[in-house]
Amino acid sequence: MGPVFARIATFVLEPSAPVATGLLLAIIALLPAEPLFNVPMIALAVLGLVQVVSGPARLASPSNRFLCVAFLCIWLPMLASLPDAVNPVESLRKTASVCIYFLAGVYAVRAYTCFREVDWLMTGVVAILVFLYSDALWQFWTGVDWFGIPYEEGNRVAGALRPGRIGSLLAGFAPLYFEMVRRASRRWRPSPVLLIPFLMTILLSGSRTAWGALAVATIGYLLFLFRWSDWSSSRQRLRLGRVATACAGAILALAITAYAWPSGTERVWKATEPRIELLSGLWSGDREKFEKAVTWRLSIWETAVNMWSVHWLNGVGPLGFRSAYRDYNPERDYYHEYLEKIGQGHLTAVSPRSPHLPLLEIATSTGAIGLSGYLVLAAYFFVKLRRLERDAFRSVYPYALALVVALFPFNGHIEFYSLYYITLIWWTIIVNACVFAVALTRDPGAGPAG
Repeated sequence: MGPVFARIATFVLEPSAPVATGLLLAIIALLPAEPLFNVPMIALAVLGLVQVVSGPARLASPSNRFLCVAFLCIWLPMLASLPDAVNPVESLRKTASVCIYFLAGVYAVRAYTCFREVDWLMTGVVAILVFLYSDALWQFWTGVDWFGIPYEEGNRVAGALRPGRIGSLLAGFAPLYFEMVRRASRRWRPSPVLLIPFLMTILLSGSRTAWGALAVATIGYLLFLFRWSDWSSSRQRLRLGRVATACAGAILALAITAYAWPSGTERVWKATEPRIELLSGLWSGDREKFEKAVTWRLSIWETAVNMWSVHWLNGVGPLGFRSAYRDYNPERDYYHEYLEKIGQGHLTAVSPRSPHLPLLEIATSTGAIGLSGYLVLAAYFFVKLRRLERDAFRSVYPYALALVVALFPFNGHIEFYSLYYITLIWWTIIVNACVFAVALTRDPGAGPAG
C-alpha cells in the first residue's frame, strides 16, 4: 500500500498541467449541464487548498500576483457590502463562493508555471466551441439537436445551452477562436472558412449582447493583427492576402447558397429579423421604441441609478438587486404594467435580477468600493500587458482580449454575479493568470511580475 499512497501524495502535492488543463476544459464542456460545471472547479479548489496548506509562502510568489490582485479587487468589495446587504444570505453565499475560484486559480497557476505551456488549453476550448456551434446549427436546420433538444421556429438558436447563452459564449471566446484560425492558416489556407459557421451561430443566437461582445472581440483582434503581431513582414502580408481571398471566396459561396436555397435564407431571416428590427429603435428618439430595442432595460437602468444614489458606498450586496428593486424603481414602468395585466401585486415575482449592465450591477451591488476595485483591476491588468516584451505580449494577447470582452463595462448581459457568468469570468481570470506566469517564466526579461 505504501507505493499507492506515495503516488496519491505525489499527485495531490505536485501540480500537474494535464490535470489543470483537463479540469479547466471540463468546466467549459459542462456549461450546458449547469450546475455540474461546479464539480471540476471545486476539484481544482481542493487541489489549490492543498497547495496553500503545504506551502503558504507560495501565495507571495510573483506568478500569483495577478490572481491575488484580481481576487482582492473583486472579493473585498463584496465583503464590504455585507453589512448593508438587502439579501444577506444570498450575498454571503456568493461572497464565500469566490474563495473557491481563487483556490482553483492557485493550483492552475502553479501547474502551468512548472509546465510552461498553455496552448493545449486554447486548442481544447476551440474544440468545445466547434462542438457546441455544430450542435446548434444542426438544431437550426433539422429541428432538433444531438441531445434531442427541439428548435422552435423563429426563436433563438440555443443548441445544448439555454436561449441566448451560446452566442455570448462564442463571442466571449472569439479571440481564442480567431487566433486558432490564424495559426491554422499557416498549414491550411482555406481555414478562414471556419469563421462562417462560428459567426452564423452568433447571428442566429439572436443575442444583441453577443453581437456587441463580438464587435469588441473583432475590433480588438484586428488591432492586434495590424499593430502588434508579425503580419507586418512581406511573408505575413502575403499570408494575410491569402486569408482575405479565402474569406472572400467563403462569402461568395455563402451568397450563392443563399440565392440557390431561398427556403434556408427565409429561415435565417425569420430568426434574426425581429432582433435586427428592434435595434432601429435605438436611434428613433422615441422612449417606447428605445425601451423595446433594449428589452425594457431603460427602466431597469433608471432604477439602478436610484438604488446606487442611496447605497453609493457599498451597495445592496451581490444578488440583492432583485430584492431591492421594488423600493427604487420608477412608477408606472414596464414591470408594474405587466403585473396589472396578470393581476398580481408582488413586484418581486417579475423584477429583473440585475441591471443587465456590468458597470451598473457592480455599482448597485458593491457601490463605490466595488467600482474602485474594478478600476484598480483594469489598471493593473493593462500595466502588466504593457510590461511584456513583444513575443510575450503576442502569446498573451488573445487570452487578455477574452478577459476584456468578459469584463467590458457597457455590454448588457446576464447577471454579473450569477453562478454561470461569474464562473466564466473567473475561468478567464485564472487562465490569464496562468498565461502571465508562463510568459514571464519563459522570458525573464519581460519585466517584473507585479
